[in-house]
Amino acid sequence: MREAADLLGWGPHVAPRMTLFGVEVHPVVAIDARAHELRRRSHQPPVLDHDVLAMWQWPEAAPMRAPEVVTLRGVLCSARSWRSGLSRVSRLRGFCSTAVVVTAPLEREEECLLECKLLGVGVLERGPSGLRLVEPARDGRSPQARRRTLDAWVEELIYRELLRAGILV
Repeated sequence: MREAADLLGWGPHVAPRMTLFGVEVHPVVAIDARAHELRRRSHQPPVLDHDVLAMWQWPEAAPMRAPEVVTLRGVLCSARSWRSGLSRVSRLRGFCSTAVVVTAPLEREEECLLECKLLGVGVLERGPSGLRLVEPARDGRSPQARRRTLDAWVEELIYRELLRAGILV
């Protein structure tokens, strides 16, 4: 999945596969090493309490807010068909860029490109000669979506998984 993230220009940090809202994906993230070090030194683990995360959005909470370690850049979903991958990963368009890595030859490529372009979902095809970028993903979340407390919760969840996997220590 690292190669797919590189082809899409999303950055070098691909988190282990995890399930977000019922969809198995590989999150691609930016990691703030300084923020992680500050949280490690102050013994601030990932925060998954929705009320605490909601209060962090208040201007008054700025002095006590933990620094953000993980920023979600995109999610990659692997699927045998573009249609099944699109139906799964399109649910996450409100959070970040999204893309499908199709592991079987693309069928009905013109229809695939039309639907994926309409939704802003990138498509990569894994073939005998390697990974090929078929359709680039839209940069960032869906234009109608705005950042909310749930975004912070997802990023804290990914932060926890990076710690559990030993990627961040």
